[in-house]
Amino acid sequence: MRTTVGGLSDTDWRAGYVVGAGVTKGLAHGWQVSLEGLYVNLGDGPCAATTCGVGGRTEFSEEILRIGLNHRF
Repeated sequence: MRTTVGGLSDTDWRAGYVVGAGVTKGLAHGWQVSLEGLYVNLGDGPCAATTCGVGGRTEFSEEILRIGLNHRF
């Protein structure tokens, strides 16, 4: 994970988790439509004092929605 503040950056490895679910529905003539939702959380952690200031912390979480259209040959 990279944090950038005012042109200064700090890089750190994070352990986290992803939770997701999705559905796929068949349509006519080999077409399929799909919908998937994901939640990503890498938690929070310290940030370098030169980037975020003394005692600075960063946090990362994201919600992702994907929609797809597929054709099977």
